[in-house]
Amino acid sequence: APAVAAGGTMLDAARARLLTPSQVRELKRPAPLVRGVLRMDTLAWIIAAPGSFKSFVALDLAARVAAGLAWAGQPVRKSGIVFYIAAEGASGMSARIAAWEKIHDPMSDDVRVLPIAVQASNPEAWAVLVALVAEVRPVLVIVDTQARISTSIKENDNTAMGELITRLDELRRAAGSCILVVHHTGRAGSHARGGSAIDGAQDTELRIERTGGPKALSAEILIDKQKDGPDTDRIRVEMTTIDLGLDEYGDPVSSLVATCYPADPFPTNIEYQELPDDQARILMVLRDQFHELGATEAALLDAWAAVTSTRGAKPDSVKRRFR
Repeated sequence: APAVAAGGTMLDAARARLLTPSQVRELKRPAPLVRGVLRMDTLAWIIAAPGSFKSFVALDLAARVAAGLAWAGQPVRKSGIVFYIAAEGASGMSARIAAWEKIHDPMSDDVRVLPIAVQASNPEAWAVLVALVAEVRPVLVIVDTQARISTSIKENDNTAMGELITRLDELRRAAGSCILVVHHTGRAGSHARGGSAIDGAQDTELRIERTGGPKALSAEILIDKQKDGPDTDRIRVEMTTIDLGLDEYGDPVSSLVATCYPADPFPTNIEYQELPDDQARILMVLRDQFHELGATEAALLDAWAAVTSTRGAKPDSVKRRFR
């Protein structure tokens, strides 16, 4: 908005903010962060029932945005520093990051984890967080979870939730970041838990539903709300269990890694029958397990080993077939 001269009144300030239609048309739409999914300078929520992999999805999104890697088949248009506010603590994230790195490259140092449940109801502590965001200017701030940063806020009270939204908006304005809040659904399962004030504040809502039964390692992300775009897109989520060795007592340690794909099936017009048998099988492994996102050589070899282990093939020979 135009600057107000020193000594101007509040009325002068309000008058200076008035815009004509032509001035409104010149305002820039928030820049894309992940095409078709998230934009800069917006408030977004990931909502899901407990045990629906929402924190794993959020971590995968953080890692890919920080590294500028495509997420769910969509390009990351503005990579950079990602703040991950691990309000439930960072101890559990150690295994999750180790698992993610075991099937990907090392996670970018541009992912910055803040293992503190900064309370939105504490003005002094929140002001420090806002100042930190303004200083570092992350492109994405993930708050995991809403409940842990608002322990003294009545989530069913729309007035109280309005105050929380005001605090989140302060984070957004500090650096024009996308603020992505991880939250639970209510008992009905289709809306964010708590007051309806959240619904009006959202620019984007990503709702995760577990698919294939209570024990299945798969889910679907539904883009339930997109204030300035289509809200009908779906994203598939496949979870992979990663063995992390043994703990100090000799017990096995493992964690999960989320991989997100477009819901549309992989193109089927590839003429596999025109390829040698081994090449066709390799392409089918790529299609079925990695979709269009691709994979590291190590991840592909692991998948190839799993596919060929019962067929008498030698997995290492796949290296020659890629060359």
